[in-house]
Amino acid sequence: MTKRTKLVFVGNRRNNSAVVPYDFGVPQRLSREAASGLRRIHEDIARDLEQLLGNVFESDVRGSVVTQEQNRYQKFIDGLPSQAFHAIIASDALAGECEIVFPGPTALRLVDRILKTSTGAARDLTLIDAHLIEDLLPRFLASIAGAFAPYHPLGLNFARSELNSQLVKLVPGDDVVVVLELLFTIGEDDLTMVLCYPQKSIVPILASLSDIEQAATAEALNRASPIRRSILRVSIPVSVQLPATWLPASAVDELKVGDVLQTGVPADTPPVLAIAGRPALKVRPTTRRNKIACAVVGKAPEDTPHRSSS
Repeated sequence: MTKRTKLVFVGNRRNNSAVVPYDFGVPQRLSREAASGLRRIHEDIARDLEQLLGNVFESDVRGSVVTQEQNRYQKFIDGLPSQAFHAIIASDALAGECEIVFPGPTALRLVDRILKTSTGAARDLTLIDAHLIEDLLPRFLASIAGAFAPYHPLGLNFARSELNSQLVKLVPGDDVVVVLELLFTIGEDDLTMVLCYPQKSIVPILASLSDIEQAATAEALNRASPIRRSILRVSIPVSVQLPATWLPASAVDELKVGDVLQTGVPADTPPVLAIAGRPALKVRPTTRRNKIACAVVGKAPEDTPHRSSS
């Protein structure tokens, strides 16, 4: 009898559950430039929505792009909870519709935030929940359209919504879609927002991004040296200042609590934001989330004699 030779596998792979079959029907057809441009646009969307959600919910918000991938549409839908808020978005500039998805748990936490409640209860989404989220959509669409505008204007419009993931039929199940997942952290809540673009509908955008990214890369190589990038990471001191004024030393020495200091500076004089001690921008004092802030109103004249902080 022939003795069988035992095959020796080199390496250590005890758990085969992570092995995922490669789907040759979904080739990675995004060029490097288009993929980079698409991610950069959605990073801009995340930053813009940080401010939007922060203003709406009066809380600090952190947003980021966590995944960008291509998949079959049916596989994308099957990976979502059975209940999710799907906003179907139309655009004359696209060759089809796209969608914004808030998975069920995110949609419920979003509604709690809108209503300023903290039930945290797991329940089915309702039409009332959908209407509350729909009220926010115009501002979401404005952020998305604004980020795309420099590359390919979209003119997005909300078409309809659906709460059952299996009833959404944006495209046939075998069609390839480009999916980007954005994560927003508001307090202790992590809210997931997913944007799904049928690849057929965004071909014009991908072509534009490829051309623009190639040109931008060539320009960046000439403009952004490693030294300059390192310098821009350095923190520098900034201060809000009023024009300097002159007072007798005796008047300053005699100041007491409750005294009013006459500076002689006109009341309509805007403070100046000084960067590293040099006047740079005229500003208007304001507050943001219980912290002192300033809104930029113009450029400070180069000869502005601002020397003392207020």
